[in-house]
Amino acid sequence: MSGQMWTPANKYGLPSENDIPRAREAIKQLKAEIELASLRVAEAQRYLDGLTDNLREREAWLAPIRRIPFDILSLIFTMASKMDWKTPMSLAGVSRVWRECILATPRAWSFIDIKQRDALRQLTLFLERSGNSLFHVSLDKCSGNQEYSAVSQMAKRIECLSLPAFSLDLPFTAFPLLTRLYLRDQRSGEDLLQLNTSRFPNLRKLRYENSTPFPLGAPIVDLNFPTISTLDLTMDDGRALFHILQKCSQTLENLSIFFLSWTHLVQDYTIALPRLRRLVFMDTRKASRMTTLFLITPSLKYLSVRVSRDAEQLPLQMDLGLLTHVRILGDECTQLSVFRSAKVLQLRIGIRRLIAFLGDLSNNQSVCPLLETLELSSTSGQDGSEILDELVSTLNKQSGRRVRVSIPPTWGQTLPGNDICETGLPCGIEDD
Repeated sequence: MSGQMWTPANKYGLPSENDIPRAREAIKQLKAEIELASLRVAEAQRYLDGLTDNLREREAWLAPIRRIPFDILSLIFTMASKMDWKTPMSLAGVSRVWRECILATPRAWSFIDIKQRDALRQLTLFLERSGNSLFHVSLDKCSGNQEYSAVSQMAKRIECLSLPAFSLDLPFTAFPLLTRLYLRDQRSGEDLLQLNTSRFPNLRKLRYENSTPFPLGAPIVDLNFPTISTLDLTMDDGRALFHILQKCSQTLENLSIFFLSWTHLVQDYTIALPRLRRLVFMDTRKASRMTTLFLITPSLKYLSVRVSRDAEQLPLQMDLGLLTHVRILGDECTQLSVFRSAKVLQLRIGIRRLIAFLGDLSNNQSVCPLLETLELSSTSGQDGSEILDELVSTLNKQSGRRVRVSIPPTWGQTLPGNDICETGLPCGIEDD
């Protein structure tokens, strides 16, 4: 629009009769200018959007992920689905290639978390798209039998199952391919009686939590209890715990025991576990309630122990001389020199005890002669940390020792022998 646009002579004064039509004409011109400018802006924005889309297409065309082979992409999708069971639904909407890949990856559709209500509505879809893959399934506290019916529907294809309790309304459901079972927050020993080889012929790994006493004189496990190789027990009733251990004693290779603060053992117990290779033991009881569990474990190699710092003795007795990887948390009683075959020691104990042990290592070559890795963590805060750092530095420089000493924020080496489910799976079974 050409020409000089009218402006008032005094913008602070009142308009005269002659000024009013001129002002209205100026307003009309301004609106026209704004409309024209808006059209130009919209056109420029469309042009910019087109350039941006073209740029993204070119960059996407060169993206490294487009060169990932189909089988590798399928593995990535499966790993992502382990962390969030709904991931396959999201991935299917990204692109045509990703949709084809996720639909051709049945394993990615085999993780079902029935703790979330969406799972029941999408269960049929996951059953169809998972092909012949075995399921990992988690069930939360239930308001009715709808969730249990869903589990029963896929029972023949479940590999790993996490439940808050068994449904006594479904006593004849069999799980022929189930190998891992996690029974959480049990309130009755009757649930444990349902574990037998007729319903669970391939069950090998069991995690069981029960915080209530079992009735005296009542049976604890079925006569045809499955052949368990990995057992994780959190128990209130020590008598029942010992009975379960006896039933599995000849087949156990991996054992975790957690004594609650009120766990009661009426007496000392002795049991032989000839095939046991890995033991994780945690005891939160007060010293006054402690009794001793004597274990005969000729094959044991890996041990993790966590007890209260005020414990007067370790409530676990066994031959410690054959262990190769040892993790000690809180135990201030056991002489560390007994670990004569240890290659890895991980210690979280009082700093005075750490300093004394480092001194023994420096001055006596016969103390833990096979030790290669020593990881330290003090329970005493910063007190004495300078002395500890100096001893660590001295020990690392000694030519007579091939041990590597460190003070990491977290354990640098995991305890070997863990064969339960991977962290992140909906079954909820994780490493210690």
